[in-house]
Amino acid sequence: MTHGPAALSVRGVDKKYNRPRGLKATLLRRNHQQVVALRNLSLTIGHGERWAIMGPSGSGKSTLLKLCNGIVLPTNGAVHVFGRDTTTLETAADPRVAMAWPNERSFYWRVTVSDNLEFFAGLRGIDRSDFVKQRDCLAESLQITDKLTTVFQELSTGQKQRVALLRAMLADPQVLLLDEPSRGLNEQLARDMWQATLDYVRAGQRTLVFATHDKTERDALSTHVCDLSAKNTESQATVPA
Repeated sequence: MTHGPAALSVRGVDKKYNRPRGLKATLLRRNHQQVVALRNLSLTIGHGERWAIMGPSGSGKSTLLKLCNGIVLPTNGAVHVFGRDTTTLETAADPRVAMAWPNERSFYWRVTVSDNLEFFAGLRGIDRSDFVKQRDCLAESLQITDKLTTVFQELSTGQKQRVALLRAMLADPQVLLLDEPSRGLNEQLARDMWQATLDYVRAGQRTLVFATHDKTERDALSTHVCDLSAKNTESQATVPA
């Protein structure tokens, strides 16, 4: 571990969403009903730590990842990335953080995997020669080298999942966020992906935060666990590295 500010710091965070209203409610000017995704959550994640975010569906796992990535802003409270406040529209995005989602819809479905990856690498300002080296190395570790010339829409769910992970890794983030990383993979591919993720995180002394329902995945990847179903979110369990 290194000294300095925590990789991620969540302090007293509430997140509420307005439930969509129907036409009748809109015409009658009824108030929005609010859904509470997170309530008074505090969490400190150190540099190089690997955290599993667990809890039942609707407990706020994905919302917490979105808050850490700046995709949504907290209703109350603060989120800091390496000491930098990311709770305003101007500061929400932090290039040191990257995230991979299941069922990723931001890819261009009629374009090849490699062209998709090159486009997003360009947005990150990655030189093309560096991109090719990183792409090939990461594709090999994730066992999708033979899919680089395949049109994205022709991939299986598990292959799309691994391409999304590769894209996040290409960004060379200090904090890697994953939402149910092995969903859609068979047992052997899941274990291979866990190992590739561990190798990547350890090689760069990166911080890993992932949401999961899977206790096997938790044990394979994490050093710490945040259980969002627990009443006291300051009390965190630790599992063997």
